[in-house]
Amino acid sequence: MTDNIENIRLQEQKIRKANTLFFDLDGTLIDTDYANFLSYKKAIEQIKNLQLNVVIKPTNRITRKTIRTFSPDLSGEEYDKIIEIKESLYRFHLHATKLNRTVASMLDKYSDKKIILVTNSRQERADLLLNHFNLIDKFSQKYYRENMTSDNKFQHVLSALRIDASLVFVFENDESEIDAAVTAGIPSENILRVV
Repeated sequence: MTDNIENIRLQEQKIRKANTLFFDLDGTLIDTDYANFLSYKKAIEQIKNLQLNVVIKPTNRITRKTIRTFSPDLSGEEYDKIIEIKESLYRFHLHATKLNRTVASMLDKYSDKKIILVTNSRQERADLLLNHFNLIDKFSQKYYRENMTSDNKFQHVLSALRIDASLVFVFENDESEIDAAVTAGIPSENILRVV
């Protein structure tokens, strides 16, 4: 968290110059890794009748892409069922999520700017998290996985809103998404790498 405070302090001038702020959700605004782990763990155990004694490291994140590493022999039907069960269990693990208070404070500090949620999360789960932390009304607009017509979430939002990429500042934790932001035309110096 100390790194985030220092990074924000170094970026203050660029944040003030931007007229639009893009915030990612998972891993940036809210640490959801442990809640994801608990939800996926229970879902995999139910479907595969396995007891997963996986040690979670802060750098590990279980996603739709990584669940096959726990059970490589998953059929397509089992995979779909795990995703469905995980989504239904997620609400029971909200206690395992943690607000990044430093990043969240930017929502109030720069409330005079256009603040947009840009996430690959599904709307139902994202809204569940935003409501849990009383952040749902902090955004002028929200873009979720279901809204995306492009694999590059930043490109989609820039195009949909006809925003000049040079006037956007991004809060993001995922290196591949940071690369996507740069590919979409957002200057790398206008991106805060949240750690």
